[in-house]
Formats: sequence, structure tokens, C-alpha cells
Amino acid sequence: MSGAIGRERMILSRPNRKALFGLDNEQRFEQLRDALDIEALLDDLGFDSWEERGSELWAPCPFHNDSGKHWSINHDSDSERWGLHSCFVCRESGERKATGNVVTLVWHTQELEGYNAALDWLEAYAGVEATEESALELGLRKRIPRAPSGREARRELEENPSKLYSRMSALEPGSAGWRYLTGRNITPEQIAARGVKLGRAFREFPRDSRKKYCKRVVFPIYLGAQVINFYARHYGNGKPKGLYAKKKDTVSRTLYGIERANKLLDTCYLVEGVFDVLAVERILLGLGMETANIFATLGPILYPAQAVLLRVFNRVIAIPDMKGKAKSILPTTKAQLPEQDIWCVEVPRGADIDDIERRNPELAAQLLSNPAPAWERKISVRVDYTIRR
Repeated sequence: MSGAIGRERMILSRPNRKALFGLDNEQRFEQLRDALDIEALLDDLGFDSWEERGSELWAPCPFHNDSGKHWSINHDSDSERWGLHSCFVCRESGERKATGNVVTLVWHTQELEGYNAALDWLEAYAGVEATEESALELGLRKRIPRAPSGREARRELEENPSKLYSRMSALEPGSAGWRYLTGRNITPEQIAARGVKLGRAFREFPRDSRKKYCKRVVFPIYLGAQVINFYARHYGNGKPKGLYAKKKDTVSRTLYGIERANKLLDTCYLVEGVFDVLAVERILLGLGMETANIFATLGPILYPAQAVLLRVFNRVIAIPDMKGKAKSILPTTKAQLPEQDIWCVEVPRGADIDDIERRNPELAAQLLSNPAPAWERKISVRVDYTIRR
């Protein structure tokens, strides 16, 4: 064995990047780690049938006629082995091309002139300080432009609920999510009108949170015409039961359902949750009210920015959630809207309007038909925010 070949095999047999690349190339490699999406790279290099197994992506080897999936590459950007690839079959036969890292993979599959040329190619691909020559070379070889990529693309997606929502799947009749909603008395017309979608896994997310929105039905939350957040409700036994795309404090600037507001109507109904909105809508429809303003605070407090949206209505009918230790929206509604005519629906302790509508539709209709002026109800809030009557 020649000295050069021996050194190459020794280097490629261990994940010591400093020995493998040298100081300058190590820094360039670390930049690629932050920017490169290996899954997308495999797609663009023509790996059509790869599959994920833990931190490895497995595919037919590009260096021999592989009828199975004997070649793998590590795509976990937090791992010391990130970017290292190998084929079990080729390794036994002594084929050196099939053992290396993501740079040598591009070097050999794209038939480039050397390691540095492959590094230039990958930097141009990932949008990392590519030279003019490498960008030109990439333009001749790369089939799909894809930049930025990797962690930058993931962060951009996580910070953009509108983009996340647009990539959610349609909710198909008969699916598990559909059955969950219709089992809660939600009608197909409500599902369509509210834009409810089915959550999905996002390949850009880290492996441990990739299925964050799976088995969830997704309700968009608007501010004007823009989706600024969404509420994803698990239709199984998953925890948490409900979650938001961004921190919940973003919803303190809007109300669920505000995009459907009819300002020609003098009255609006104010509830706390998404399902309460849909329940009140069904109750009022049964009472002959085909059009109504029904909004949710998405919590037990009416915030100042939310109150501003309600000041166009002279009459606000609050429907509090009286479950457990939930704090009623009534105190903050009265405090934030001193000029409005505030009324309140007398919800029994331990229930909310959604529960009542599903279990006793007649009682729900009776409650909504007989709201009382809020000043007639004396409600004080204890330190633990339980409701005292």
C-alpha cells in the first residue's frame, strides 16, 4: 500500500474534520454545516429513492449497480459524523469513491476536478461566499436552484406561520381529523368556511420536532388578510392538546374570526376558544340568525389591542368559559370596553358553551336567547383566578 493511499484511508475512517480538511477547509466545512440541506442535495444529485433511518439517509449506491440501499450519509447537523457517507458493498470491494464526506460525494458524482472544486460547488449551492468561477461551474451542472438552504430555510419557515399554514394539507372527508371535528358537531360547511387544514411533518424541521403538527387539525388566525398564527389541535391523545405556531402572545393583537366581521351589525359575541366560536355559530343558526359576529380571545383575557377591534360594535355579549379554574373574560371585557353595552350569557359553573351545545342543544339555545346586562352579575376574581359568584 502506497503512503498516500494509506493516509487517505486512515483519514476517512474517522470523523476528525481538522485532520481531514485542514484549518481553512474546516472553517468552510462548518459554514456548509449551517447552510447545507443534505436531503435537498440528494434530490438534486438524482437520489430518487432515499429513506431516513435515524440520523442516516439510505439510498442505492451511486458508485455501483446497487439493487438495495447499501449506501448512507449522516444528515444530523449536530453530529460529529455530519456529512460522512459510506457504502457497505463498495467498502468491502475497495472502491474508495464510496467512502468519504459530502464534499467528496459531490466531487465524484459531479465529476469535478478535485476537492477544492467540490467545496466551491457546494458553497455556491448553499449560497455561502462562492467564487465567480465556482458559481459559473455550478450553473452548468446544478439542475434546480436552491438557496438559501439548511438551517436558514428552517428558521425562516418556523418564523412564518403564513407559509407553514399554506403548506398544510387539505382536510379530506372521512379522514381521522375530519371524523374528530364532525364528532364535535362541527359541520363540513364550517370546516370549509374557516379554512381548517390537516397538520403535517416538515422535512426542514429538526428530526425530534419534524412531526410537531402531525395528527392535528389547524385553524388559521388572521390579522387583517394575513395569517399571523394558527391553532393546531391534536385529534388523538397527544400532548399538548393544542399549540400555536408562534408564541401565544402574538394572538393578543387579534381575535379569532375577526376576518369575517360584519361591521354593519350592531352586536358581536365574544368567547374564549376556537370551538366555542363554532358552537355559538351553530346555535345562532338554529335560532334563525344566519349572520353574526362571533370572535374568540383565545384565552381568558381581553387585551387592549383586541378591545380596539370591538369598539365598532355597540353591544358585546360575553360568553365566559366556566370550566375549572379558568378566569372569565367578563372582568377584562368590562374594564377594556367601558363605553360599550356589555351583556353576559349565564354559563353554568364547570362548563363552556361548546360542551353545552354538544350535550344539550336546547339548553344552549335557551342560554343564548336570554343574555343579561353584565352589571346585573356580580363576579369577583380570587387570587387563583377562580370565579366566585
